[in-house]
Amino acid sequence: MRHTRTSMDPASSPHSATQATAVPTAEVGGRRFLADSSGERQAAALRLSAAAVAAFSGIWLLAVTDSWLLRGTALVSILFATLWGVTLARRRQPDGPSNHLEIGRHHLRLAQDGQARSVALRTVRSVEIDQDRLIIVLCLDGDERLTLDACYVGIGLQDLAELLHQAVFSSREDASGQIMATIATDGRA
Repeated sequence: MRHTRTSMDPASSPHSATQATAVPTAEVGGRRFLADSSGERQAAALRLSAAAVAAFSGIWLLAVTDSWLLRGTALVSILFATLWGVTLARRRQPDGPSNHLEIGRHHLRLAQDGQARSVALRTVRSVEIDQDRLIIVLCLDGDERLTLDACYVGIGLQDLAELLHQAVFSSREDASGQIMATIATDGRA
């Protein structure tokens, strides 16, 4: 698994994450990205096509060969293609409004399949891109990892990672500014 770390400096990216289309949230500075259901359907159709090709290839190999080794390989190919196809067919496709990612000033809220999870941005240690699986991995405090698929309308993998970096960076700056203000206030009193 190959990970790529993008820099925490928002100005160093050649991609501007602020150009992404997002639905504004009630919180100042918050953005909400809806799940890209059409993109997921297209990817599922491609995977299902690959499973069908593997199944038909296995059937053809089973029909034309006399070797037990090749027949065994053909049966395994048919079995895996069938299981893969059934798994893809049963997978629930995301529907836009109920599946979304919301990035606020101090939190990240992820809603998937009727379940919502909120993560404080101050607990995010790093934002990484897994180039092999094309996902974003958020490393949280306590060695916990949160994975985000890049399946949101109007924003790609790199831009989403940069936007998350900016949000984490801004959250840390806000937190350090609040601490400094508290220290300055306590010092005068």
